[in-house]
Amino acid sequence: MVNEIDWAALDQIEGWMLPDAADLMKRIASHDVGPGVLELGVFKGKLLAVAAALFAGPVVGVDAMWNGLNNPLESADIEDVKKLIRNNVAKLAPGVNIEIVVSDTTLLTPNDISPLSANGFGFISVDAGHDPDPVVHDLGLATELLAPGGVIFLDDGFNSACPGVGEGMFRFLSEDRRLKAFATGYNKTLFTDSESHSLWLSRAYEWVRSGEEPMFERTRAQISANIAARWAPTLCGSEIVPFV
Repeated sequence: MVNEIDWAALDQIEGWMLPDAADLMKRIASHDVGPGVLELGVFKGKLLAVAAALFAGPVVGVDAMWNGLNNPLESADIEDVKKLIRNNVAKLAPGVNIEIVVSDTTLLTPNDISPLSANGFGFISVDAGHDPDPVVHDLGLATELLAPGGVIFLDDGFNSACPGVGEGMFRFLSEDRRLKAFATGYNKTLFTDSESHSLWLSRAYEWVRSGEEPMFERTRAQISANIAARWAPTLCGSEIVPFV
């Protein structure tokens, strides 16, 4: 059974994350994605805390720990950030141990991370570098580490404030067909492996049909309009559910 999210505690954690995105994570966790959580780009640990509360298995966060662009923090400051992240995760997932890897994600290979979760990662968040080359690298890294049937959350893929993420996303999808998007919304683009796309697409449509929250009412209206127009949105050739 999926744990409930402590929404009051979530509000107390600094960081950028829309509540509707956390709700989507909860629905993903209601299906078996396999154990293991990985986040590339942790910041203060808000999304990592939600993931640690919802998903089983090892929880790993990777962050360069920079104070500004390409300016690494001092060792003492890094320890303070690690403590902050652990404390924030504990607000939603008390007792869950997390592994924090201090590194620029673009310097990592799958072999650097795979020993931390023997069977890969069922849920991966990509939210590190926001320029095209780092995004291409991080999506490739996430693809290699994703457990079969798992889900990748990409942050800012359609955010006009940081268009490099979208550029990197489209470049990766044009060169590598192992991932397919099955949903977008709440500043996240949701991917799975190509073999699992139809399964996750059907699950996303079921969330829309059965959900009672306003987010699903809005999405039902959008899908109804799409059906009336005899059209379905796609991303690089893959049908998606547009959460609005």
